[in-house]
Amino acid sequence: MSIAVAKWIGTLAPAILFGVVEMFNIYIIITGIVCSIFDILYIVLLHNKKKENRKT
Repeated sequence: MSIAVAKWIGTLAPAILFGVVEMFNIYIIITGIVCSIFDILYIVLLHNKKKENRKT
């Protein structure tokens, strides 16, 4: 779980830095949003799978 969260933060940080702070680049912002959606989806699915395995 910690690897998944670290990967999400590691993807989000450069997207914010290069998409907003350094220069406004809509393509980097959109790519960062899409990657964040998939990363969050992965974290949620992983969390649900871990919770399911604990019940059995």
